[in-house]
Amino acid sequence: MLEVTEELITRLVKEVLESLNNEISQKKNIIALFTGGKVDCEKSLSQLKKIDKQFSVNWQLMFSQSAKSVLDYEYIASELGVENFLEENSFACLEDADLIVVPVLTRNTAAKISAHFADTTLIDLIFHGLMAGIPVVAARNAADLSSDIWAELGMDKIPPALLEENQKQLRKIESYGIQLIEAEAISQTVQRLLGQTEKSSAGQKSNKKVESKNTDNNTINNSIYLDSKVLTYRDINPLADEIEIVYVKENAIITPYARDVAQNKGMIICSQPE
Repeated sequence: MLEVTEELITRLVKEVLESLNNEISQKKNIIALFTGGKVDCEKSLSQLKKIDKQFSVNWQLMFSQSAKSVLDYEYIASELGVENFLEENSFACLEDADLIVVPVLTRNTAAKISAHFADTTLIDLIFHGLMAGIPVVAARNAADLSSDIWAELGMDKIPPALLEENQKQLRKIESYGIQLIEAEAISQTVQRLLGQTEKSSAGQKSNKKVESKNTDNNTINNSIYLDSKVLTYRDINPLADEIEIVYVKENAIITPYARDVAQNKGMIICSQPE
């Protein structure tokens, strides 16, 4: 009979905790922002459910006021296993977000984004996400007047000037870094982006060297140099807790979220001349 000792209990607890930590670290945090459009919404929802099966996803949903009036938002939430929605001015969700997806990008929202008109929390979240280095994917079907869906809806006489302006807006949005795709390609695109994120994180971990420096009071000062032009929370979050100082290039751009995460981990970010 196996003797239950304190050492055995400690080892079992450690293994369970390591297993839980691995499961948590593999979980993907995806923010889905729903605007007030129904064009190909079912296709997009089907893609989100496919992503939910491909990854262990922690979904965070936000619905605009118009989205709540035209979509069955409670049904969508239940399909993704979500009970609570993001509230107005909920920007803390970006701190651990892996990706932002807009299942239905409307023409109205596209026009506002292209004009940098952030009059709602939903649009502001998109801009904050871009500035924090978080990938943003949006289904263009409802926003693209050149799409066949508009002809199917009886709108096949779009004035050339209107179409040209619409295409100009979409190109501008893409220049911001937003990936505009067909609704049917959401799952494939998200899978590719999340795969790139994992490879990037693994590469950063293997390339980062931790240096130990002796201070005057004989304590160990652990530091690390990050060779990044733009330092985001993705660079800081994986770092070991014993890191005290993070050195970066003198001209490196440090996002506010990176500073917040570093501060929460008790780290100091220092610029270092090249």
